[in-house]
Amino acid sequence: MSLQGIDFNNLPIDPETSQKIIDKTFENQNKDKELGKLGKFFGCGDSVKMNIAGLTIFILLIAGIGYTIAIFFSDPGTNKNLIGIVDFWGIITPIITLALGYIFGKSKSNTE
Repeated sequence: MSLQGIDFNNLPIDPETSQKIIDKTFENQNKDKELGKLGKFFGCGDSVKMNIAGLTIFILLIAGIGYTIAIFFSDPGTNKNLIGIVDFWGIITPIITLALGYIFGKSKSNTE
């Protein structure tokens, strides 16, 4: 059993409390190994869905603001093939509202 991060010199004197601390540390280390890199980034359980929806909203807002600023400050003759700002926001706005609806929408629970 590998217990990294435990200072055995600073454990409580009570053997039951010390054992609980050691057991909890061991469980947390095993859980971290099971999650992997993506699991550590997005979380686990029910929070994964919300974290992914929130990350989607964040990325789309940053992309939309960045595109708007880039088009606004670009030379008018160089952006002939680019779509307009309104068209771009028309594409990403439904995705943002869909993700917001998922986050704040009413969830049904089967209590029957």
